[in-house]
Amino acid sequence: MATIRPGTAADAGEIGEIFSEAFEDDPVWATHLPDSSSRRRALAEFYASEVESEPEHVDVAVDEDGQLLGALIWEPPGSREGSGSFSPTEAGQAHDRAIDDQRPDEPHWYIHDIATSARARGTGVGTKLIQHRLDHIGSAGAFLESTTPASRRLYERFGFEARVTDDMIPGSSAMTRRPSK
Repeated sequence: MATIRPGTAADAGEIGEIFSEAFEDDPVWATHLPDSSSRRRALAEFYASEVESEPEHVDVAVDEDGQLLGALIWEPPGSREGSGSFSPTEAGQAHDRAIDDQRPDEPHWYIHDIATSARARGTGVGTKLIQHRLDHIGSAGAFLESTTPASRRLYERFGFEARVTDDMIPGSSAMTRRPSK
């Protein structure tokens, strides 16, 4: 059974590897990083850097031996860290702008990314990470991007609604969960 704990800077390298493996064939990341021979390394470095810079914005799932099973990277209300694009491609930059344009104007939590290790996939670890963060969020609004139809269905189970624009990569959706009163 997985336990959720806060991330630490010491987790950065392993989290980078988990995300790089999970997103190596992701259609959105393939647009941002079209060279498949270097994509996995670039993803590992990107995610490790993200975790090292703000480990307090990471939830991790660990097994009974403390081994990492997955992670969720989030941003609290009032922050706009997701603004802008690091993508070297025009299509990736247009996609990032389209996602950013869909972010709610009112304060909201931004669930950046979630990934599970290959050995944990299909065991409910991702669901547990999402539920943990949503329990913390409570009735506040939230925003995320689904990059595949399967992830979109998962997020819809948690009350997220999809919004798609012309500039988004096919199969991806900006998704919001409205604040409840």
